[in-house]
Amino acid sequence: MSLNANAVRIRVTLQEEKPEAMRCLVVPITLRLDRPDLSLQAAFGWTNSHLLEFLERFTF
Repeated sequence: MSLNANAVRIRVTLQEEKPEAMRCLVVPITLRLDRPDLSLQAAFGWTNSHLLEFLERFTF
């Protein structure tokens, strides 16, 4: 999949899950870091019933 300047790819890994649960998401570059919950819920099939804590780790 080709990305453009309007989107970024992020990798989300759930810690303490066995086996590891990971998703790669393509989100708008304008997505604020305090608002990823709806994208994550859709990616993992959640129904707004999980507490979320975000840890940012950037790798290039």
